[in-house]
Amino acid sequence: MCKLIIFDFDGTIADTSKGIIDSFRCVGEHYGKKGWSDEKIIRNIGNPLPFNLKKMYGLSDSELTEAIAVYRSYYSEEAYDKVSLYPGFIELIKDLSEKGMLMAVATLKANKIVQKMMKMLDIDCYFDSINGVGDADAESKADLIDRAITHAGVERRSVVMVGDAVSDYESSIACGVKFVAAIYGFGISVDYCVNHRIKYISKVTDLMRVVCE
Repeated sequence: MCKLIIFDFDGTIADTSKGIIDSFRCVGEHYGKKGWSDEKIIRNIGNPLPFNLKKMYGLSDSELTEAIAVYRSYYSEEAYDKVSLYPGFIELIKDLSEKGMLMAVATLKANKIVQKMMKMLDIDCYFDSINGVGDADAESKADLIDRAITHAGVERRSVVMVGDAVSDYESSIACGVKFVAAIYGFGISVDYCVNHRIKYISKVTDLMRVVCE
C-alpha cells in the first residue's frame, strides 16, 4: 500500500520551461556564448544545474560557481513566476490529501527557490516536506528522495516516486522505491518506459489510478 508519493517539480508538478530557458540565456549573455537550442534545454531539464551549465557553455570549474550564481540570481528574481501547474494537479493533491496520503517534493532546484515557488502557487501546505539542493549543489536526487522518506517516517516499499526524467527513474531504483514516469513532462519517453517496463502516466489525473493499482 502506498503511503508516500514523492514528486519531482520541473516537468512533473509544473511546466517551468520558460523560466529555465530564460535563465540559461542570461548565463549565455553573461559569457557571450550562444548555448543550446530551446528544445535541447528542455530535453535536459532534470539534470543537475552544474552539469548542464558546464556542458552547454564549456565552462571551466573556476567559472562554474559564478555561472550558477548568475543563473540562480536571475531565476529567483525574474523567472521564478514563469510557471504553471499542470492541469488537474490541484485536484489531484487535494484528493490524495483527503485520502491520508503523504506527499513530498524532491527536486534538483535550489531549495530556497522551490520553497518560494510552491508558496506562490499555494500548494506548499499539502506537502510533508519540500526537498531541494543547498547552495553547494552537493546533494544528488537520491539524497533528496532519502531525505523525504526519512522525514515521512515510512517504509521504502510504501513509497512511489513520480518524475519526468531518466535520472528520476535511476534515483528511484538506487533508493529502492517504486517509480511512475510522467511522460507529459520534459525528459522521458513512452518507448523508454516500455523498454524498461516502467509504469507511466500521460496526464496528471492518471496518477490516482496508477498508484491504487
